[in-house]
Amino acid sequence: MINYTEFLTATVDKKTALTMQNLWFAFHHFDVDNSGFITESSLQEVFHREGRKFSPDSIRDMFRQVDVDNKGKISFEDFTKLMKSTLEAANH
Repeated sequence: MINYTEFLTATVDKKTALTMQNLWFAFHHFDVDNSGFITESSLQEVFHREGRKFSPDSIRDMFRQVDVDNKGKISFEDFTKLMKSTLEAANH
């Protein structure tokens, strides 16, 4: 099983990922309905579009790892914090 953080780390070029433009691009990739938030259903939709097979429980687990404030949605600010901490940890 792969968790959400591992997925992001594996799919992002660490050298260029932390630019604001790239963070916006990545965020909007997961914000499929342009609501300004990533939701569990949008995460599921992205994986479906990419042909990745994850069970609903796996997607729920991935989402919960990132949705630390349990609001049921991830803002760009939350996403940016996650990406920066994940990529910086991967570089050490």
